[in-house]
Amino acid sequence: ARGDSASIVGETRGMKTIISVSSPSDIYGIEMRLKAIDSVSFEVKSLTSGCNAYYSHSGDEIIIGLLDPTGVAFIPKGVSKVLEIDGNIQISYALGADESAHPIYFKVESKLLPTTFSLDQNYPNPFNPSTTIKFALPRNTDVSLEIFNILGQKVTTLVKGNLEAGFYTYQWHGTDGEGRAVASGVYFYRLKAGEFVKSKKMVILK
Repeated sequence: ARGDSASIVGETRGMKTIISVSSPSDIYGIEMRLKAIDSVSFEVKSLTSGCNAYYSHSGDEIIIGLLDPTGVAFIPKGVSKVLEIDGNIQISYALGADESAHPIYFKVESKLLPTTFSLDQNYPNPFNPSTTIKFALPRNTDVSLEIFNILGQKVTTLVKGNLEAGFYTYQWHGTDGEGRAVASGVYFYRLKAGEFVKSKKMVILK
């Protein structure tokens, strides 16, 4: 059906939530039901020119509508940031309408975004044969996650490229870039994300 590929995402960082929609057709109106996580006082700002946001709330439930009362402005198809909300909220439901007033059904996603860069200690550690490495990015950035031996020689690269803000989990199976198992001993993993650089130590025991 037409609505299968439409989605709405609430990204919360600190005390601000940005709501974005992705839709295969232009949206001439949208209504969403939200749940306030930790604050009842909030402000809503429309990021779509010509569309007004109106809202009502009772308790921790908020209903927000976004449309142009004159019917001229719309949210263009594709991906758009549509609302900025001061406060930590989760979207529970959203429904839109296209130009012919057909419903657009949205798949709802809520993302809690990190506020700082971080690199966690791997686990398990010591390990055999594989271990998990987690890190967090507060914004889109070029990232490399590399593994070095105790002599500082690069063993393998787990991640290289541009990643969106979010929480990431990668596994290392104790192999080099050619897929060969490495020897027991101490290794280092290093995350470079923009200006952020951090290394941590791990041990393979066989």
